[in-house]
Amino acid sequence: PAAESTVAKGGTVLLSVEAETPAEEEFVEYVNLFGRTIYRTNYQAVQFDNVASGFEVKFKGTAFYAEMRTIKQPKINQNREMYSVICVFVDGSTDPLETIINVETEAFERYTLCQNLPEGEHTVKVLKTDDPLVSSWLVRGYETDGELLPAPERKQLKIEAYGDSITSGGDSLIGDGPSYDVVPGTGHGAATYATFAAQALDAEINVFSRSGICLYAASSGDQINVVEK
Repeated sequence: PAAESTVAKGGTVLLSVEAETPAEEEFVEYVNLFGRTIYRTNYQAVQFDNVASGFEVKFKGTAFYAEMRTIKQPKINQNREMYSVICVFVDGSTDPLETIINVETEAFERYTLCQNLPEGEHTVKVLKTDDPLVSSWLVRGYETDGELLPAPERKQLKIEAYGDSITSGGDSLIGDGPSYDVVPGTGHGAATYATFAAQALDAEINVFSRSGICLYAASSGDQINVVEK
């Protein structure tokens, strides 16, 4: 079945997915998805696991919101708080550190992605920054105070990046401080060699990486991060 959407010419606009997969014509007309994604029917939401995965929209108005939640992955650092971290790019911004939002709730809540913009057309791109070993990030709805417009044109050049903590941006934000391994806020998966290369080439990038990952076993010797067949 086609994705059901509510697209108004004024007031509040909400787009939600009711299909088994987000790759339906009506949905992709309004939302660009990046990275490997899963449509979770039990949540009626799109799930993002990998760094630099996310979505992009275009709208006419002054503010944009999303209904989101996190699924914590505590198996690596059981004594630390785990949650999703995202970065927001508005109107072609290229600074992945400009707007950082912690998605800490384990129930869907409405988060403000941008607001108080000049009335008119705007683009919003949102990417996951934390390692898939930290969390899964779920998005169930998109909302604006104006009108949702067809999604921006996608880049012609595509890049695939595979790797471990370097590609995941592990510990890239701690400076000279001690390593905290995979916990929220210490790394940034949308500010890596791979993502900056894609930015310089005006390319779309799909990242598949996890910290400590190897073909057979993790750097610790265990097999908790083994690549699935």
